[in-house]
Amino acid sequence: MQQQCDRLKAMVENLDSTREQLVQRLQSTSQEKAGEEQDKALLLQDLATFKSQLQAKEQEVGDLRRSIEQLDETIDELQGELDVKTEELAAARS
Repeated sequence: MQQQCDRLKAMVENLDSTREQLVQRLQSTSQEKAGEEQDKALLLQDLATFKSQLQAKEQEVGDLRRSIEQLDETIDELQGELDVKTEELAAARS
């Protein structure tokens, strides 16, 4: 009877030890998951920031392209005026 009681005590102690180990593993896993969730949230926030910055840069590129097109048109107009004036000057000299 004493042997059975001792064996039962040993089994209970073993179960308690196993339970403690499992609780610790669960807590560790929960902490890791919480850390991963936090990292994921930060990455999503960074992604949103980068998308916003990309959109702003794309808008800026579009604006710069329009400015270049306007400058090209202005250059063409000025070149045309210069050609006319050059022809007028050449005609006046002859």
